[in-house]
Amino acid sequence: MELETIYITYMNDIYRYLYSLTKNHTAAEDLLQDTFTKAHITLLGQEIQDIKPWLFKVAYYTYIDSTRKEQWYITSDTVDQILSTTPEQIIVEQDAYLKLLNLLEQIKPIEKQIILLCDVMTVQMNRLQTF
Repeated sequence: MELETIYITYMNDIYRYLYSLTKNHTAAEDLLQDTFTKAHITLLGQEIQDIKPWLFKVAYYTYIDSTRKEQWYITSDTVDQILSTTPEQIIVEQDAYLKLLNLLEQIKPIEKQIILLCDVMTVQMNRLQTF
């Protein structure tokens, strides 16, 4: 069976399946195109007997690959914040941090542990709130 015939025959079924996974028209179209590109490459080298289930499997793995790639991209406003800091601000923050460390060394060990634990807990709570 030629790829064009396979595409015309199964395009709608594969698109609906991908749309059910992504809930996004554009993403489903992109994945449909990627699915048939992978299918074309495989069909050049070998004959597939049960083409429809095989196409659904290719579509599913194409979707999985796509979601894995998206996890590598971090969307956050923190980049803007990093770019907006000046070298002077960075130096001032580093200086304040070093002064804080020196002050922590001057207090009792138990007080130092309490302060550090409170700081760690605050950071952890802020991370949980962002999720």
